[in-house]
Amino acid sequence: MAGFLAGLGHMIRPECAQLVIYMVLWFVLCLFRPKANMTRAKATVTLLVLMASFAITAGPYVKSKGKVLPPKLEGLVSSLAPGNHAEYIESDVNYTALEPAVSVIKGAGKLISRVSENLMHFFTPALFIGICMHFRKHLASNDEKFFMASFIALNVLMMVLLYRDYAYISRRHCMPLVVLTIFYVPVGLNVLGTWINERFCRNGSSGTRGNRMFAILLIVGFAICIPKLVRPLGCNKKAYLQASKWLSENTDKDAFIAAVDSRFSFYADREWVAVRNDVIPDAADYVVEIVKNNGAYQSQDDDLSEVHSIPFKKEKKSSVVIYEKI
Repeated sequence: MAGFLAGLGHMIRPECAQLVIYMVLWFVLCLFRPKANMTRAKATVTLLVLMASFAITAGPYVKSKGKVLPPKLEGLVSSLAPGNHAEYIESDVNYTALEPAVSVIKGAGKLISRVSENLMHFFTPALFIGICMHFRKHLASNDEKFFMASFIALNVLMMVLLYRDYAYISRRHCMPLVVLTIFYVPVGLNVLGTWINERFCRNGSSGTRGNRMFAILLIVGFAICIPKLVRPLGCNKKAYLQASKWLSENTDKDAFIAAVDSRFSFYADREWVAVRNDVIPDAADYVVEIVKNNGAYQSQDDDLSEVHSIPFKKEKKSSVVIYEKI
């Protein structure tokens, strides 16, 4: 089932194939260190079945595409080779990577920031505390430790390399990390509740008060999340949709839209070229920028003329501004 589902998922997002990577590592480990319920013979047969089931579903798609990985993911994998970290190409635009050590540190910081945004910031300390305490107290089984450590290590590595080579990480890129580790948040909330009880609630039963503090933290977290959950779907995308509609109605079909966010070109049905580090690609005909505090787009290499602007209702001093490249 793991191989079959990973093959189906690979057709939608290539990252789904990482499930097979973890299973292959696990069975190879069983070959060298047999377990009571997994002998070498059983591990060998199961490994072959895993690879065969993955090939059955992913094979035809890989054959039709002519490659296993998309260009960006292939670039990340190849960048792991010594001396192969240099210049990468995306959307016909060359981007010179940042200094490796600096970009790795920045990438780790950006990853933590994006994970925190997905957790509405409030649950972030509970997540990290829960993971540390759960494994530190040996509550996790050896199987859980192996798979969780492999999953976290591989995904963190992919995110850091993504930032190093392409200078961005989005919240959706971090979603798998959040989804699979979210179950440690209650553990962290329990630890925090107990700690608060020991420091500030010295009277009464520690167990009862600890449970009460856990409930209070959980209710506060829900109260922070509920307003965002009950908002109408797409209410924060109105400015995006209005800008995209303008582009669709006022630009040629073969125009190239430069933006940090690809949704503008997607909704407008136009070709997209990415803006990285405030560098506007030569192929761009229009540039879409989210301008804050009524500022103006700064560019020393290109002459830009503002042709349309849509204000954000939720942020009165911010606007989606469309520039035409002269």
